[in-house]
Amino acid sequence: MNNYPVSAGENIVGTGEIYEPSIWSVVGASGEDFVNVYSDFAGDNSQVSFSGMDYTGNSVSDVITLSGTSNITSLSKFKVIDTIRPTDEPVGNVFVQTATGGELLNRLSTGHLSADNIIITIPNIHEGVIKNLSINSLIDLRGAEIRLNLREVNSIFTKKHIIQSWKITDQTFNISLDLIGDVIVGGEFVYVSIMHPGYGALYSNYIICSLEIIERKLSPIYEE
Repeated sequence: MNNYPVSAGENIVGTGEIYEPSIWSVVGASGEDFVNVYSDFAGDNSQVSFSGMDYTGNSVSDVITLSGTSNITSLSKFKVIDTIRPTDEPVGNVFVQTATGGELLNRLSTGHLSADNIIITIPNIHEGVIKNLSINSLIDLRGAEIRLNLREVNSIFTKKHIIQSWKITDQTFNISLDLIGDVIVGGEFVYVSIMHPGYGALYSNYIICSLEIIERKLSPIYEE
């Protein structure tokens, strides 16, 4: 069984019922942890790369060869996992969980080439701007609220900022926006979440969402 976070209410758009903010609240006082990577198919030996940020906002990446349902532990510690890419297409679903407590950080579904959840990180000494956001509902989601969020990687509860939010009042919800918000600085990440007071996490699976950020590395003159 997968040990999903259990906070009620808001969760990140994507499959797997990954919640916010408890997704980043375990992993002890340091706010980061080694991760275990495994497939739910016993014969899965494909190679997978994954990346994200550590607690200080530095970019971290690793590559592992799956050993079926057995855990393969990363060489580095992570706070956020935003990218999972297979070198060979996995036979099963691939899960990336904290080594301490088994909290799901992200996953890759069978037949897909990118992570299930809309999380994009901006590492230190970089800056970015949201170029495009597209959200479409697949069913009647009236009563739900969709949020475009910004958070500092080294915070848990206090530094969350809602860039923009939308209350769904019609049977269908479709938006496509360009150039949203201010410049996003290094050590921050952006994600899309949905909150429904009556139905919670299940509704995230009925949203199609894409998010694109333009990013650049700053000149050495700005490095500390």
